[in-house]
Amino acid sequence: MEGVFALEEFGKNGEVFRPPQIAGRYMVLNGVVLFIFHDRIRQADQTSYVGFGRYTISATAYAYGYDDFSTYAHAAAGTSVSQKLPFEGMKSFTSALEQDGMHLRSADARQDYKCSPGELLYTFGPGNYRKYRRIKSE
Repeated sequence: MEGVFALEEFGKNGEVFRPPQIAGRYMVLNGVVLFIFHDRIRQADQTSYVGFGRYTISATAYAYGYDDFSTYAHAAAGTSVSQKLPFEGMKSFTSALEQDGMHLRSADARQDYKCSPGELLYTFGPGNYRKYRRIKSE
């Protein structure tokens, strides 16, 4: 789970989008979580999300929370900014080793991280996911 990941694919309501329509990074490293996501699917209305915070991880659990989060919405009428956190406190996941790999799943099973050495797949509802590729240091 720990590492730096580049967004390769975004599934939204059953549709699949790839760069340059989307771009992003997800970092879980040294106690810091960083999330950057640019949604350029609709040229006229683009949204960027940027957040950073902290996480804890063990052999059986993962939890993270944001200390700061900003949403930038760009439209023909101008740009708006929101600094509302997407959730309060820490979001918790428990680990489960399954046939297809290691999963970190939320208590309500609505969110799931599937972890593998080269990939991180985050699902959040039917047809909605973000697929990341691990960035390896050279």
